Amino acid sequence: RMIEIGKNGKYVHRIGGNRNAGYYDGTSDYSRFYNPVGVTSAEIGGTTWVYVTNYQYSNIRAINLEARQVTTIANKARSSGNWDGRATTARFHYPWGITADKTR
Repeated sequence: RMIEIGKNGKYVHRIGGNRNAGYYDGTSDYSRFYNPVGVTSAEIGGTTWVYVTNYQYSNIRAINLEARQVTTIANKARSSGNWDGRATTARFHYPWGITADKTR
């Protein structure tokens, strides 16, 4: 599960995933993650996005905080590899870290 922790260190709310490990896009309540490890966020067009590396399935997921929706944005095939390309063709081998660049 992906949860938000407040500055005081206390649980705020769940932003993605449920109690079951796996891979499923959809609403925050029904989506699934398996070993999410890298997390970053960015505001794009007034919408806050959280980007997550889903280690076990070697893909990159995006969580739209306003819509409470989880979407796979890279490596939808869930096959690991090391290929550059568009989101539909790029492959990752167990991605660990991720960062957002506000200049692009």
